[in-house]
Amino acid sequence: MKTKNYKIAIILLAATIVLSGPAAAQASESTTIYASLPAKIEVSIPPQYKDLQMNNCEPGKSASVAGGMEVKSNINWGLTVSGSTSSGHMIGSSGSPAHELRNPLSVRAQAPEGGPISIPGTSSSPPAAALLSNVGLGDYSEASAIELTFEQIFEWNDPADDGYQITVTLTATPA
Repeated sequence: MKTKNYKIAIILLAATIVLSGPAAAQASESTTIYASLPAKIEVSIPPQYKDLQMNNCEPGKSASVAGGMEVKSNINWGLTVSGSTSSGHMIGSSGSPAHELRNPLSVRAQAPEGGPISIPGTSSSPPAAALLSNVGLGDYSEASAIELTFEQIFEWNDPADDGYQITVTLTATPA
């Protein structure tokens, strides 16, 4: 029996020597990770700011309506405004030929501040006007949405009409 215990002791001693021997040398390598993030601008008009209605319109006075838009951009950007009519003036729905208001619709931006500017029409040169320029990158949405005020001056010689309208296009472009 002493022989068996002796063999077990030798095997345990050999295992101890292998486990406590010098550690393997450490090796490492590195790699570089590249990415390309394209410039991106997103523009949206929240539902509550679509199809705006001016109220309390009277000859000899101006009326305004609050609007707004959201912009998300990872580059500096600017905002241009254009109108759907040839002159940039609101056009009435009744009468032939169609009549337009004497004064153009104007727009002003709050935070970032811009304007007021008159809305240019499709035959204007240029057909779009800059409202904001070199606005910093970021998320201008929800609580930080850009507030807009549209204002219209009405004159006594503007024909009465229940259907004056213009479509305003807001375009964000890289600064």
